Amino acid sequence: MSAFKTTEKRKTYSLSSEESDWNTLKVYSISITECILPKSIEDLFRPLCIGTAQGKMQIGTKPFAQGSLRYAYYGKLVLIDSCVFDVVYKELISADSKYSSLTAYRQHLEIHTIAQFLAHLFNQTLQKVIRNPIEIVYADASIVQRVDDETKIYQVERRLNQTIQEWNSNCGGVDFVDYSTVLQAFSHWTYHQTAGRIMVVDLQGVKSAIDNKYLLTDPAIHFDDIRRYREARTNLGVKGMKEFLRTHVCSEVCHGLGLEKVKNEIDENVAKELYKPSRIGTVLEEAEEY
Repeated sequence: MSAFKTTEKRKTYSLSSEESDWNTLKVYSISITECILPKSIEDLFRPLCIGTAQGKMQIGTKPFAQGSLRYAYYGKLVLIDSCVFDVVYKELISADSKYSSLTAYRQHLEIHTIAQFLAHLFNQTLQKVIRNPIEIVYADASIVQRVDDETKIYQVERRLNQTIQEWNSNCGGVDFVDYSTVLQAFSHWTYHQTAGRIMVVDLQGVKSAIDNKYLLTDPAIHFDDIRRYREARTNLGVKGMKEFLRTHVCSEVCHGLGLEKVKNEIDENVAKELYKPSRIGTVLEEAEEY
């Protein structure tokens, strides 16, 4: 959901799940922009520091996936030390220059970096109350801009190699089929930890059974200031936070983190249904022991 009215102009590409032949694709020189990870909660309310570098890229001829805001392409990223990485390049879908400018990309990158920082703090906190919890990880992300054509801008992230699923949205939607007490508690915790000023939502990605982690991507963040990151378009402000709280069911994870129990119309009925062993196991399905 977008908080602001925008143009209906959208880029239109055909999709292909097949990878390109990298031996035949052109290599482009690129400038790389990255956000420096903040050091404290207070840093989240100031512009984040930016770092720059140079590199080279290859990108598939067609995107393999389309979301509500982005197209995704398979690609290769070559850094200055000649290390080659399999990556995904994400191009904003809007054809409106305001919502696909370098400024818009930087806003999305800052949102990603803030979510990454809060996930790191959340993991540290969760480890104090749960033995061997599933960690929440946002992989490093950067912006790349082609040197030969500055209109070609992409956000680049590591390739996850699994089908992306969404556990909650930025407008109160929740996946009750593959419900995650830890991920729902994370959104609730970010609201609590920032005194109601920030809430990380739109939790999507993959669950890695190998290293016991949620590998997440493309977060949305509600800020108490509705004007913040306006070009990113996913900040629904206090209204978005209320939508999350309207559908949130507190679990023992929330309780263990010391979060105030959310009261809403679906609280008791949904909780009883969600925690039936036949549905998802117990409320502690993601933790060995408190």
